[in-house]
Amino acid sequence: MSSQTWAIVPIKAFASAKKRLASALEDSSRRELVRAMARDVIEALEGVSGLSGILVVTADEEVRGFARDLGVECWDDPADGDLTKSLEAAAEHLASALSADTMLILPADVPLVSSALLFPALSRHESLTLASDDEGQGTNLLIASPPNLIRFCYDGHGFHVHLQRGQALGIKPHIVSHPRIQLDIDTPRDLQRLRTLGKGVQGKHSLSVLAKSSH
Repeated sequence: MSSQTWAIVPIKAFASAKKRLASALEDSSRRELVRAMARDVIEALEGVSGLSGILVVTADEEVRGFARDLGVECWDDPADGDLTKSLEAAAEHLASALSADTMLILPADVPLVSSALLFPALSRHESLTLASDDEGQGTNLLIASPPNLIRFCYDGHGFHVHLQRGQALGIKPHIVSHPRIQLDIDTPRDLQRLRTLGKGVQGKHSLSVLAKSSH
């Protein structure tokens, strides 16, 4: 693992996130789940030895307070909603201001990720490491050395774009395949998969919220 490896977690406003879950969860439960998933992701990263730091990228004051409560650094989102532009700006910030030579991007809606899954991905990482979502379309994990190695594409269909951009540089990206990394939560169907894949998993805040909301 690189000596200067930073993790990036982009987080939108809790109140407006995951509206496609509205048919399955009341607004208060949906908002609580979004916070819980973000906490699960951050705690997974905190358990990875060798990370230099975790940076939450957000334009929302509530999210900034949430990150501060967890002891995580924040960086104001300069693009305010354009995820691709936000992450490219964050990559430049890490490289120039923090002397990072590796960046790991992990969305805040991958609640079953764990440090035990992330550490091998980082240990085997060379230049570009990728994991798709469970549909093989979006990118649920991206590790790049340097942080601005490639231009990003976070439009829900960027996995193959990232793969091709790495290959265009003569790089053979390392692909990580694991259902708990590939599960991101957007729809009621995803909630059912979270319940199924989460059976036997302990200490996940998101699973606690789901269990409470089902009563």
